Amino acid sequence: MRFGNSSGLSAHRRSREGRVIARPCVETLEQRQLLSISAPTVGTVTPSTTTTGTIVPVTIEFGSVSGTVKNTGGGAIAGAAVVVYGINPTASPGTTPTPVPILYTTTDQNGAFSLPKVPVGTYVAAAFKAGYFPNHSEPFSVTQGNNSVVSLILGPQVSGSASGTVDDTSGNAVANALVVLTPAPSPLATGAPNIPTPLPPFFAITDLKGNFSFPQVPPGMYTATAFKVGYEKTTTGSFTITAGQNTVIPTIVLKTLVLATVDGQVTDATTGKPIAGARVELSPAPTPLAIGTTTTPNLPSPVPQRYFFTTTDQNGNYSFQMVPEGSYIVSALAQGYEPAHSAPFAVSGPTTTAPKLALTPLPTPVFGSVSGLVTDSTGKAIADALVIIVPAPSATAAASTSFVLPTPGSIQFTHTDSNGDYSFAKVPTGKYIVIGLAPGFKVGTTAPFAVNQGTNTAPTLALAALPPIVTPV
Repeated sequence: MRFGNSSGLSAHRRSREGRVIARPCVETLEQRQLLSISAPTVGTVTPSTTTTGTIVPVTIEFGSVSGTVKNTGGGAIAGAAVVVYGINPTASPGTTPTPVPILYTTTDQNGAFSLPKVPVGTYVAAAFKAGYFPNHSEPFSVTQGNNSVVSLILGPQVSGSASGTVDDTSGNAVANALVVLTPAPSPLATGAPNIPTPLPPFFAITDLKGNFSFPQVPPGMYTATAFKVGYEKTTTGSFTITAGQNTVIPTIVLKTLVLATVDGQVTDATTGKPIAGARVELSPAPTPLAIGTTTTPNLPSPVPQRYFFTTTDQNGNYSFQMVPEGSYIVSALAQGYEPAHSAPFAVSGPTTTAPKLALTPLPTPVFGSVSGLVTDSTGKAIADALVIIVPAPSATAAASTSFVLPTPGSIQFTHTDSNGDYSFAKVPTGKYIVIGLAPGFKVGTTAPFAVNQGTNTAPTLALAALPPIVTPV
């Protein structure tokens, strides 16, 4: 089969000595961009029924996109970033189509931009420029051989300001508290791409009177969160910052972090007796974030969540000191027992008793011994053969797609002695097969057999000789 250079495949030529020399394929910028396109709006390529080795040619149709980015007074905005997003026009009503970044460029000194080669489809154009609010177009179509014109107008960001106070529960000012001002999430307009806001959080530190301020903040919806070591973090509700005005944030009240003692006990679930030496962990209860809500982002606290570890005493008791109030779970593990953990419970000062943990004992394994013989097909013993005992596969395990770890000690190996005999002294009870390997013989396997408590004899394993190797004359 021969490919031309236009096929996109690597071409080859022969040197004077007859060697094949690879020549790297030429890949344009447009081709690299198209390799990353996965949006269904670009088009679905359905291969036809072909014979092996046939390449189906794929034709991608292109149009172009051009336009301008201006301010509200009609002046050109140079250096604005313009991003074209492919969207799915067939998305269900009321849902936000998944955005797929396709192409991007910047405006020239006249505020103009151009994308000369855009795959046909449905798109949205968005423009960004420092000092302006980002804006995006309505969805538009790109058709083969045609140019789609888009005009975007960006409004200037006139700053506002915000200020407030952080107090404790007694009304005293909290100095040196960290206050984080975060843009509040806002619902997206239906059909608009999920264009991320370029606004980062803003930070301030309270003064000796607990006051803080943010002098220059773009208008919009925000929340404020205050942190201080020794206090629980507190987040305000959403509020609006208006251009040219100062917004007074309601006083943020920090609650003193209360430290408590957590006591508990670990026992045997069968006998009720205490378990000494069990490892116990106290950890914050998981709190999954609500999906689709407009709550404040999960800002990390300057005081990291703490995990506590200890071991039980001879009476199965344990104790954790200086535990911050909150919701926790307690977990325990001990040798010979299955691990266990409690349901979430609240910790509050001065002392909290954790739910009692009762560990279930692991089943006591029962063992038996296995002995057997390895011979050739004539019944002659085979010395120094490798013998492996493994659990016999069950029909259920064979049909399952999950991997199950074997019981410890259920897979063992040994070698036969000079009389072809072998033995395994400690094998967990169950159903097994024995596999034998020896030089000059085919691998052999016994039929499944049961290993019970006590002494067990495996079926004799007769290995068939390999056929002789014929050396050509």
